[in-house]
Amino acid sequence: TWFDGMPEDDYLTEYIVSGFGHMRKLGVEFQKESLTDKMLSKGIYYLDKEMQNEFNWLIKDNADLSLDHLSSFVINYLYARSFLNFLRNGR
Repeated sequence: TWFDGMPEDDYLTEYIVSGFGHMRKLGVEFQKESLTDKMLSKGIYYLDKEMQNEFNWLIKDNADLSLDHLSSFVINYLYARSFLNFLRNGR
């Protein structure tokens, strides 16, 4: 969670990870092992896990994977991840 006593929040996590990713794309560097770097890593781990759960749910439900299953969570996840993939590819 982002605040003590509050539940997990996919939307807030996507928003924060997107913001950090956008900052990195603009050239802001976070020191390795800094609080910001750790928050970003934990946020990415959480979102990746939730995306895997979303996919597993589709498989369990025998969903037709040829159809569009793009929820707002999936779209925002891909947006957030696009900043991090951008950096990984060295562009």
